[in-house]
Amino acid sequence: MNAEPLVSIVIPTLDAASVIRCSVASALRQSRSNIEVVVVDNGSSDRTRDVVREFSRGDSRVRLVDSGRTGVSHARNVGIAEARGDYIAFCDADDEMENDAISSLLGYAQDADIVAGGMSFDIVDAERRTVSSSVRRVVSPASARGKELGAYFEGLWTSNYLQSCCSKLFSLDFLRRSGMRFDERLSSYEDLSFVLDCLSHDARFMAVPDICYHYLRSTSETNSTRYKPDMTDQMENVAERVVTFYRTVLERGGDASCSEHIVQLLVVAVNNAQNTPGGGKAIRAAMADLFARRVFAEATSTATTYPNRYSKLVCSLASRRCYSAVEFLAWIRNRVRSVRVAS
Repeated sequence: MNAEPLVSIVIPTLDAASVIRCSVASALRQSRSNIEVVVVDNGSSDRTRDVVREFSRGDSRVRLVDSGRTGVSHARNVGIAEARGDYIAFCDADDEMENDAISSLLGYAQDADIVAGGMSFDIVDAERRTVSSSVRRVVSPASARGKELGAYFEGLWTSNYLQSCCSKLFSLDFLRRSGMRFDERLSSYEDLSFVLDCLSHDARFMAVPDICYHYLRSTSETNSTRYKPDMTDQMENVAERVVTFYRTVLERGGDASCSEHIVQLLVVAVNNAQNTPGGGKAIRAAMADLFARRVFAEATSTATTYPNRYSKLVCSLASRRCYSAVEFLAWIRNRVRSVRVAS
Protein backbone atom coordinates (compact mmCIF):
# COMPACT_ATOMS: atom_id res chain seq x y z
CA MET A 1 0.00 0.00 0.00
CA ASN A 2 1.34 3.43 -0.95
CA ALA A 3 1.74 5.56 2.19
CA GLU A 4 2.25 8.78 0.24
CA PRO A 5 -0.76 11.11 0.06
CA LEU A 6 -2.48 11.23 -3.32
CA VAL A 7 -2.32 14.60 -5.07
CA SER A 8 -4.88 15.52 -7.73
CA ILE A 9 -3.52 17.89 -10.38
CA VAL A 10 -6.42 19.66 -12.10
CA ILE A 11 -5.87 21.16 -15.56
CA PRO A 12 -8.82 23.14 -17.01
CA THR A 13 -8.57 23.42 -20.78
CA LEU A 14 -10.28 24.94 -23.81
CA ASP A 15 -8.99 24.54 -27.38
CA ALA A 16 -5.45 23.91 -26.12
CA ALA A 17 -4.38 21.10 -28.47
CA SER A 18 -1.15 22.92 -29.34
CA VAL A 19 0.02 23.22 -25.71
CA ILE A 20 -1.84 20.70 -23.53
CA ARG A 21 0.70 17.95 -24.25
CA CYS A 22 3.46 19.92 -22.49
CA SER A 23 1.24 20.78 -19.55
CA VAL A 24 0.11 17.20 -18.90
CA ALA A 25 3.65 15.89 -19.43
CA SER A 26 4.97 18.31 -16.80
CA ALA A 27 2.40 16.96 -14.33
CA LEU A 28 3.35 13.37 -15.09
CA ARG A 29 7.08 14.16 -14.66
CA GLN A 30 6.58 14.94 -10.99
CA SER A 31 9.16 13.29 -8.74
CA ARG A 32 6.25 12.19 -6.52
CA SER A 33 4.49 9.46 -8.48
CA ASN A 34 1.32 9.14 -6.38
CA ILE A 35 -0.67 11.66 -8.39
CA GLU A 36 -3.68 11.78 -10.65
CA VAL A 37 -4.05 14.30 -13.49
CA VAL A 38 -7.64 15.45 -13.99
CA VAL A 39 -8.01 17.34 -17.26
CA VAL A 40 -11.32 19.20 -17.29
CA ASP A 41 -12.26 20.10 -20.84
CA ASN A 42 -14.37 23.23 -21.18
CA GLY A 43 -15.94 22.44 -24.55
CA SER A 44 -12.93 22.29 -26.90
CA SER A 45 -13.58 22.20 -30.63
CA ASP A 46 -10.02 21.24 -31.61
CA ARG A 47 -8.03 18.02 -30.84
CA THR A 48 -7.55 18.75 -27.15
CA ARG A 49 -9.59 15.78 -25.97
CA ASP A 50 -7.84 13.45 -28.43
CA VAL A 51 -4.43 14.47 -27.07
CA VAL A 52 -5.56 13.87 -23.48
CA ARG A 53 -7.03 10.46 -24.39
CA GLU A 54 -3.64 9.48 -25.85
CA PHE A 55 -2.10 10.20 -22.45
CA SER A 56 -4.80 8.31 -20.56
CA ARG A 57 -4.31 5.22 -22.72
CA GLY A 58 -0.63 5.18 -21.82
CA ASP A 59 -0.94 6.27 -18.18
CA SER A 60 -3.93 5.39 -15.98
CA ARG A 61 -3.22 8.38 -13.76
CA VAL A 62 -4.68 10.69 -16.44
CA ARG A 63 -8.44 11.25 -16.53
CA LEU A 64 -10.47 13.36 -18.94
CA VAL A 65 -13.62 15.05 -17.62
CA ASP A 66 -16.01 17.11 -19.74
CA SER A 67 -17.47 20.19 -18.02
CA GLY A 68 -19.27 21.71 -20.99
CA ARG A 69 -18.62 25.26 -22.23
CA THR A 70 -19.22 26.88 -18.86
CA GLY A 71 -16.06 28.86 -18.10
CA VAL A 72 -12.74 28.30 -16.35
CA SER A 73 -14.12 28.77 -12.82
CA HIS A 74 -16.78 26.11 -13.34
CA ALA A 75 -14.15 23.80 -14.87
CA ARG A 76 -11.97 24.14 -11.76
CA ASN A 77 -14.97 23.51 -9.52
CA VAL A 78 -15.67 20.34 -11.50
CA GLY A 79 -12.03 19.40 -10.91
CA ILE A 80 -12.46 19.89 -7.15
CA ALA A 81 -15.55 17.67 -7.20
CA GLU A 82 -13.81 14.98 -9.29
CA ALA A 83 -10.54 14.97 -7.33
CA ARG A 84 -9.82 11.77 -5.41
CA GLY A 85 -6.68 12.96 -3.67
CA ASP A 86 -5.75 14.28 -0.25
CA TYR A 87 -4.47 17.47 -1.85
CA ILE A 88 -5.22 19.36 -5.04
CA ALA A 89 -2.98 21.44 -7.28
CA PHE A 90 -3.98 23.48 -10.32
CA CYS A 91 -2.09 23.92 -13.58
CA ASP A 92 -3.25 25.94 -16.59
CA ALA A 93 -3.22 24.21 -19.95
CA ASP A 94 -0.61 26.56 -21.43
CA ASP A 95 1.79 26.46 -18.45
CA GLU A 96 4.10 23.86 -16.92
CA MET A 97 4.95 22.59 -13.45
CA GLU A 98 8.46 22.27 -12.10
CA ASN A 99 9.47 18.60 -11.80
CA ASP A 100 9.78 18.74 -8.00
CA ALA A 101 6.75 21.00 -7.45
CA ILE A 102 4.53 18.48 -5.67
CA SER A 103 7.42 17.10 -3.64
CA SER A 104 8.47 20.60 -2.54
CA LEU A 105 4.95 21.66 -1.55
CA LEU A 106 4.11 18.39 0.21
CA GLY A 107 7.14 18.91 2.44
CA TYR A 108 5.23 21.70 4.19
CA ALA A 109 1.65 20.43 3.81
CA GLN A 110 1.24 19.02 7.31
CA ASP A 111 1.52 22.54 8.71
CA ALA A 112 -0.87 24.33 6.33
CA ASP A 113 -4.16 24.25 4.45
CA ILE A 114 -2.52 26.03 1.51
CA VAL A 115 1.15 25.77 0.58
CA ALA A 116 2.29 28.28 -2.06
CA GLY A 117 5.52 28.11 -4.04
CA GLY A 118 7.33 30.65 -6.18
CA MET A 119 6.76 31.13 -9.91
CA SER A 120 8.87 31.91 -12.94
CA PHE A 121 7.38 34.10 -15.66
CA ASP A 122 8.78 33.02 -19.01
CA ILE A 123 8.49 34.32 -22.56
CA VAL A 124 8.87 31.38 -24.96
CA ASP A 125 9.21 31.04 -28.73
CA ALA A 126 7.17 28.83 -31.06
CA GLU A 127 9.18 25.75 -29.97
CA ARG A 128 8.50 26.57 -26.30
CA ARG A 129 12.12 27.52 -25.72
CA THR A 130 12.62 30.22 -23.10
CA VAL A 131 13.48 33.64 -24.53
CA SER A 132 13.44 35.52 -21.23
CA SER A 133 12.51 34.73 -17.66
CA SER A 134 11.86 36.45 -14.34
CA VAL A 135 11.28 34.86 -10.95
CA ARG A 136 9.07 35.86 -8.03
CA ARG A 137 9.39 34.18 -4.66
CA VAL A 138 9.63 34.88 -0.96
CA VAL A 139 13.03 34.98 0.71
CA SER A 140 12.20 32.39 3.37
CA PRO A 141 9.17 30.31 4.42
CA ALA A 142 6.36 32.28 6.04
CA SER A 143 3.31 30.81 7.75
CA ALA A 144 0.25 32.66 9.04
CA ARG A 145 -3.53 32.77 9.21
CA GLY A 146 -6.13 35.45 9.77
CA LYS A 147 -4.85 38.76 11.11
CA GLU A 148 -1.32 37.29 11.35
CA LEU A 149 -1.17 37.57 7.55
CA GLY A 150 -0.83 41.32 7.90
CA ALA A 151 2.89 40.99 8.56
CA TYR A 152 3.42 39.21 5.22
CA PHE A 153 0.51 40.30 3.04
CA GLU A 154 2.18 43.03 0.98
CA GLY A 155 5.24 40.90 0.33
CA LEU A 156 3.04 37.99 -0.73
CA TRP A 157 1.11 40.25 -3.10
CA THR A 158 4.27 41.72 -4.63
CA SER A 159 5.78 38.25 -5.09
CA ASN A 160 2.57 37.00 -6.78
CA TYR A 161 1.73 34.44 -4.09
CA LEU A 162 -1.91 35.50 -3.88
CA GLN A 163 -3.07 36.27 -7.42
CA SER A 164 -2.89 32.73 -8.82
CA CYS A 165 -4.31 29.38 -7.72
CA CYS A 166 -1.38 27.69 -9.48
CA SER A 167 1.97 26.88 -7.84
CA LYS A 168 -0.05 25.91 -4.76
CA LEU A 169 -1.18 22.81 -2.91
CA PHE A 170 -4.64 22.95 -1.30
CA SER A 171 -5.90 20.54 1.33
CA LEU A 172 -9.01 18.94 -0.16
CA ASP A 173 -10.29 18.33 3.36
CA PHE A 174 -10.13 22.10 3.99
CA LEU A 175 -11.83 22.96 0.68
CA ARG A 176 -14.66 20.54 1.34
CA ARG A 177 -15.14 21.47 5.00
CA SER A 178 -15.21 25.18 4.19
CA GLY A 179 -17.20 24.75 0.97
CA MET A 180 -14.68 26.82 -0.96
CA ARG A 181 -15.30 27.06 -4.69
CA PHE A 182 -14.34 29.42 -7.50
CA ASP A 183 -16.84 32.20 -8.20
CA GLU A 184 -18.32 31.11 -11.53
CA ARG A 185 -19.22 34.70 -12.41
CA LEU A 186 -15.51 35.44 -12.75
CA SER A 187 -13.13 34.61 -15.59
CA SER A 188 -10.48 37.20 -14.63
CA TYR A 189 -8.75 37.36 -11.23
CA GLU A 190 -10.95 34.47 -10.15
CA ASP A 191 -7.77 32.97 -8.65
CA LEU A 192 -7.23 35.97 -6.37
CA SER A 193 -10.87 35.92 -5.29
CA PHE A 194 -10.62 32.19 -4.51
CA VAL A 195 -7.41 32.51 -2.49
CA LEU A 196 -8.79 35.46 -0.47
CA ASP A 197 -11.99 33.50 0.19
CA CYS A 198 -9.90 30.60 1.53
CA LEU A 199 -7.89 32.93 3.75
CA SER A 200 -11.12 34.55 4.97
CA HIS A 201 -12.18 31.08 6.15
CA ASP A 202 -9.13 30.87 8.41
CA ALA A 203 -6.93 28.77 6.13
CA ARG A 204 -3.36 28.48 7.38
CA PHE A 205 -1.18 29.75 4.54
CA MET A 206 2.43 28.69 4.05
CA ALA A 207 4.61 30.50 1.48
CA VAL A 208 7.87 28.81 0.48
CA PRO A 209 10.68 30.03 -1.81
CA ASP A 210 10.86 26.91 -4.02
CA ILE A 211 10.06 27.63 -7.69
CA CYS A 212 7.19 25.27 -8.48
CA TYR A 213 5.54 26.68 -11.58
CA HIS A 214 6.35 28.16 -15.00
CA TYR A 215 3.90 30.76 -16.24
CA LEU A 216 4.49 30.76 -19.99
CA ARG A 217 3.65 33.38 -22.60
CA SER A 218 4.66 33.28 -26.25
CA THR A 219 6.50 36.01 -28.13
CA SER A 220 3.39 36.50 -30.30
CA GLU A 221 1.21 37.53 -27.36
CA THR A 222 0.78 41.17 -26.43
CA ASN A 223 -0.16 40.71 -22.75
CA SER A 224 -2.97 43.18 -23.41
CA THR A 225 -6.28 42.35 -21.83
CA ARG A 226 -8.61 40.38 -24.07
CA TYR A 227 -11.92 42.18 -24.35
CA LYS A 228 -14.69 40.99 -22.04
CA PRO A 229 -17.95 42.94 -22.05
CA ASP A 230 -18.46 42.33 -18.32
CA MET A 231 -14.89 43.12 -17.24
CA THR A 232 -15.92 46.22 -15.26
CA ASP A 233 -18.44 44.15 -13.28
CA GLN A 234 -15.84 41.43 -12.68
CA MET A 235 -13.15 43.84 -11.49
CA GLU A 236 -15.65 45.64 -9.27
CA ASN A 237 -16.56 42.29 -7.70
CA VAL A 238 -12.92 41.35 -7.06
CA ALA A 239 -12.04 44.84 -5.81
CA GLU A 240 -14.86 44.74 -3.27
CA ARG A 241 -13.54 41.40 -2.02
CA VAL A 242 -10.07 42.88 -1.57
CA VAL A 243 -11.53 45.81 0.42
CA THR A 244 -13.59 43.44 2.57
CA PHE A 245 -10.52 41.27 3.20
CA TYR A 246 -8.49 44.25 4.40
CA ARG A 247 -11.30 45.38 6.66
CA THR A 248 -12.48 42.09 8.18
CA VAL A 249 -9.43 39.79 8.10
CA LEU A 250 -6.40 42.08 8.23
CA GLU A 251 -8.36 44.68 10.24
CA ARG A 252 -6.76 47.44 8.18
CA GLY A 253 -9.69 49.21 6.56
CA GLY A 254 -8.62 52.28 4.57
CA ASP A 255 -5.04 51.03 4.24
CA ALA A 256 -3.03 52.81 1.50
CA SER A 257 -1.82 49.47 0.14
CA CYS A 258 -5.42 48.37 -0.31
CA SER A 259 -6.13 51.44 -2.48
CA GLU A 260 -3.02 50.64 -4.53
CA HIS A 261 -4.26 47.11 -5.19
CA ILE A 262 -7.71 48.40 -6.17
CA VAL A 263 -6.05 50.77 -8.64
CA GLN A 264 -4.22 47.78 -10.12
CA LEU A 265 -7.56 46.06 -10.75
CA LEU A 266 -9.01 49.31 -12.07
CA VAL A 267 -6.28 49.59 -14.68
CA VAL A 268 -7.06 46.05 -15.91
CA ALA A 269 -10.60 47.24 -16.64
CA VAL A 270 -9.30 50.47 -18.24
CA ASN A 271 -7.16 48.49 -20.67
CA ASN A 272 -10.06 46.17 -21.42
CA ALA A 273 -12.36 49.13 -22.14
CA GLN A 274 -10.14 50.21 -25.04
CA ASN A 275 -11.61 47.37 -27.11
CA THR A 276 -15.23 48.34 -26.50
CA PRO A 277 -17.20 47.83 -29.74
CA GLY A 278 -18.05 51.11 -31.43
CA GLY A 279 -14.79 52.81 -30.50
CA GLY A 280 -14.44 56.49 -29.54
CA LYS A 281 -17.61 57.57 -27.76
CA ALA A 282 -18.43 54.01 -26.60
CA ILE A 283 -14.93 53.61 -25.11
CA ARG A 284 -15.20 56.87 -23.20
CA ALA A 285 -18.66 55.94 -21.92
CA ALA A 286 -17.30 52.58 -20.70
CA MET A 287 -14.51 54.34 -18.82
CA ALA A 288 -16.90 56.90 -17.31
CA ASP A 289 -18.98 54.01 -15.99
CA LEU A 290 -15.85 52.32 -14.63
CA PHE A 291 -14.59 55.33 -12.70
CA ALA A 292 -18.09 56.02 -11.35
CA ARG A 293 -18.20 52.66 -9.53
CA ARG A 294 -17.97 53.35 -5.80
CA VAL A 295 -15.04 51.06 -5.01
CA PHE A 296 -12.94 52.55 -7.81
CA ALA A 297 -13.98 56.14 -7.14
CA GLU A 298 -12.92 55.77 -3.51
CA ALA A 299 -9.59 54.18 -4.46
CA THR A 300 -8.68 56.89 -6.97
CA SER A 301 -9.58 59.63 -4.48
CA THR A 302 -7.59 58.12 -1.59
CA ALA A 303 -4.61 56.46 -3.31
CA THR A 304 -1.22 57.77 -2.26
CA THR A 305 0.87 55.01 -3.81
CA TYR A 306 0.43 53.35 -7.20
CA PRO A 307 1.54 50.13 -8.92
CA ASN A 308 3.44 52.22 -11.52
CA ARG A 309 3.54 55.65 -13.17
CA TYR A 310 1.06 54.59 -15.84
CA SER A 311 -1.54 53.80 -13.17
CA LYS A 312 -0.93 57.10 -11.42
CA LEU A 313 -1.37 59.07 -14.64
CA VAL A 314 -4.53 57.16 -15.58
CA CYS A 315 -6.08 57.98 -12.19
CA SER A 316 -5.02 61.62 -12.41
CA LEU A 317 -6.55 62.08 -15.85
CA ALA A 318 -9.73 60.20 -14.99
CA SER A 319 -10.26 62.27 -11.84
CA ARG A 320 -10.55 65.28 -14.19
CA ARG A 321 -12.78 63.25 -16.54
CA CYS A 322 -10.19 63.48 -19.31
CA TYR A 323 -11.30 60.17 -20.79
CA SER A 324 -10.01 60.96 -24.28
CA ALA A 325 -6.54 61.37 -22.78
CA VAL A 326 -6.89 58.10 -20.85
CA GLU A 327 -7.96 56.37 -24.06
CA PHE A 328 -4.89 57.67 -25.91
CA LEU A 329 -2.57 56.79 -23.02
CA ALA A 330 -3.93 53.23 -22.84
CA TRP A 331 -3.54 52.83 -26.60
CA ILE A 332 0.14 53.84 -26.32
CA ARG A 333 0.65 51.47 -23.38
CA ASN A 334 -0.80 48.52 -25.27
CA ARG A 335 1.29 49.27 -28.34
CA VAL A 336 4.50 49.56 -26.30
CA ARG A 337 3.85 46.28 -24.49
CA SER A 338 3.14 44.55 -27.80
CA VAL A 339 6.49 45.65 -29.18
CA ARG A 340 8.35 44.62 -26.01
CA VAL A 341 6.91 41.10 -26.04
CA ALA A 342 7.47 40.66 -29.77
CA SER A 343 11.10 41.73 -29.51
